[in-house]
Amino acid sequence: MEAKQVTGMAQIIQNGDFSKGILGWVPIGPCELVSEEGHEENICRSEPSLNHDNDHAIRRFHFVRIFNRSAPWQGPSQALTGKVLSSIEYCASASVRIVGAKSSTMIMKLKLEKEGVLTKYLRLGEVKAVSNQWTDLVGSFVLDEESNGGHMLLYLEGPPVGVDLLVRSVKVHPMDEHAVRKYITSHLDEPLEMIPDPQEENEFPKNIVVNGDFQNCTHGWYAFGPCTVTATCTDDRHGNWFLTQPQAVSCSSYYLKTSNRTANWQGPAQDITERVRPKQPYCTSAWVKISGKCTELVRMSLKIVNGGDPIYINIGEVEVDGRSTEWTELLGSFRLEGEVHTVILLFQGPPSGVDLSVTEVKGFAVDIHKRRKELQAQTDKVRKRSAALEIVDASGKGISGARVVVNQKTQSFPFGCVVSREAIDNPLFVEFFSSYFNWASIENEMKWHYTHPDEHTSNYEDADAIVDFCQDKDLKVRGHCLFWEVEQYVQDWLKDLTVPELYQAVEQRIFETVHRYKGRVAHWDVINEMLHGDFYHNRLGPEAQVAIYKRVHEFDPDAELFVNDFNMLTGIEGSATASKYADHIRGLLDQGAPIHGIGVQAHFRQCPSGLIIKQGLDELAKLGLPIWLTELDIMNSHDARRANDLETALREAYAHPAVGGIVLWGFWEISMWTEYGALVDKHWKLTEAGRRYAALRKEWMTKDVVGVTDADGIFEFRGFPGTYEATLTLHDEATGDETTITKSFEITPNSQSKTACCSYQQEGTRDFFQPQSLQWVRLVIA
Repeated sequence: MEAKQVTGMAQIIQNGDFSKGILGWVPIGPCELVSEEGHEENICRSEPSLNHDNDHAIRRFHFVRIFNRSAPWQGPSQALTGKVLSSIEYCASASVRIVGAKSSTMIMKLKLEKEGVLTKYLRLGEVKAVSNQWTDLVGSFVLDEESNGGHMLLYLEGPPVGVDLLVRSVKVHPMDEHAVRKYITSHLDEPLEMIPDPQEENEFPKNIVVNGDFQNCTHGWYAFGPCTVTATCTDDRHGNWFLTQPQAVSCSSYYLKTSNRTANWQGPAQDITERVRPKQPYCTSAWVKISGKCTELVRMSLKIVNGGDPIYINIGEVEVDGRSTEWTELLGSFRLEGEVHTVILLFQGPPSGVDLSVTEVKGFAVDIHKRRKELQAQTDKVRKRSAALEIVDASGKGISGARVVVNQKTQSFPFGCVVSREAIDNPLFVEFFSSYFNWASIENEMKWHYTHPDEHTSNYEDADAIVDFCQDKDLKVRGHCLFWEVEQYVQDWLKDLTVPELYQAVEQRIFETVHRYKGRVAHWDVINEMLHGDFYHNRLGPEAQVAIYKRVHEFDPDAELFVNDFNMLTGIEGSATASKYADHIRGLLDQGAPIHGIGVQAHFRQCPSGLIIKQGLDELAKLGLPIWLTELDIMNSHDARRANDLETALREAYAHPAVGGIVLWGFWEISMWTEYGALVDKHWKLTEAGRRYAALRKEWMTKDVVGVTDADGIFEFRGFPGTYEATLTLHDEATGDETTITKSFEITPNSQSKTACCSYQQEGTRDFFQPQSLQWVRLVIA
């Protein structure tokens, strides 16, 4: 078998030509590995083979030498984990030579390790290596699913102790590239259905909370811990909270007050075991108040008992000001992942001595089917645009009676994903990424602690490689991130600087990084997580954050600058609500900070609530800036429920007119930063969550729109923004012949903003949607 010339996505070996030294290679066993340079004129060569690209033109090349070997099995190796598909044939090749013997057998093998299974060694090929010339070693392999999926190592071995191995031009590639592309993208054309967990008929609505309006005194409620609960009729006629707050117009005038609290975990409680069932999502709400002149967190929790120690789950949290006469709304959500013995609903949080009052406590099962229909209708209204195709001849006269079939080819809406330097060396990752995403967010390689781990070290090589990759694949780039306010992610050398030195370091960071990627990075997360940290704010003063945004804008006026933070769509952190996030952003804007977009990370560790997501997006949308979900992921060990949760988050975001883009924080099981969040398993098959994502992307494409042009040659339809093909069938009445012509065109987003896909009104309004204009497209048939 001859070695095959390989270029492009097929090559799965990293640095197989050793032009980057020994990057990607490690020795097996206690031997040493070093890269060297060879010259055509002083190294004997065999006759040119297909294994050497442009063999006759090579003057210099790189190879690796393995020496100080103490056993025949020692040699160079590279991990191929996650780069090989099952049931597809691969070819492996290398050029080899030895030093220390005239000839010896060189063997190429795969080592396959999988948990709970005996380690396997596959012999791919062998050749008699000699000392005076390079020889091609060629082999092939096919893995079944039982063998694949674990740790995979390619290595070379064979010659006896004392013999050095020389290796160059290592390549591994699929014999049929088309088969790989078909495997990765086949799900795009599958008929996929979106079916959530079964729900009983006529079960909505049912309040799972008994006596939540306290009309029946304390019935159904008890004190959790040594405290006192009392049902009270409000005499607060001065505030009349239930009349002044629109959301609470129908509320009861009774509430439950918990006093004599001696610990923060004490409060009112109710057993809801008999009224909830596993797998069903629930949404909860209440209005809360506290006594005193302080601001405290109030938490809605579940105590779950199922044998062993009880488990406490925070399902909703809000910050409450005891000085206020108004009540504060507290929202929550939960889902029981399996059968449990006891479920207790609790209200907790404020310290001892603070009275805690609640009213209008409710909990309802979420009707997923109903909400899906509502969001589909909203998506059609918000995302689609009316278009008119004007079909004319060369003279400009409309062609009537032409049959038109319209199909969308690509989407304009930004669907992105995080990417790392290691990932772009995997052709399977690249193929999947290019098929499903049009934006990329750089995971770690642009963070300051990565580019400058110490004061005198600078590393932009990995970030450069990712940006080059994105440009090559026509992917827009989100730079993440220039600064991180959370102190634990700030390098130690920065913490040791004086204030003037830190100012200088910040200035140098902006100049060096923003200037380097000017025109190549579309978005910058300028300062990450300002709600959760204050390193630069404390060290450099309250004006520092605004100054940083202004300076970044000066260096790259075309880049769009974002804030970025988490938990404002989850409802579980009272100090990081959408309202608090909006207040912080508003303060920066008022001081002149050039902020162009709002980043919401959207890491969901519990069942997401559509109500909480929508409410958070509505609150942030009042600022009049596009909102991006910048780091969306769902963590759930049950694949079908993870799929349902992902659908909830994606539908709520995509249907909201203020959302300008959605970026996932990983998709492949092997490279996810969190457990149980993958869309693709280690065999490169879509999980149920991945199938749901693919189905939604397919639903949000306009396909097979058929019609006929009117008397003026006009054909109108509604479609999602993106590129299109129109197949036109023209009938010649004189000859009776039919001609089919294909024309390409584009429907653009209605908004003129670079990031916002829909327009919405000024702050303070709740009606975000404004009618979109009709887009005219003229197609000339010559």
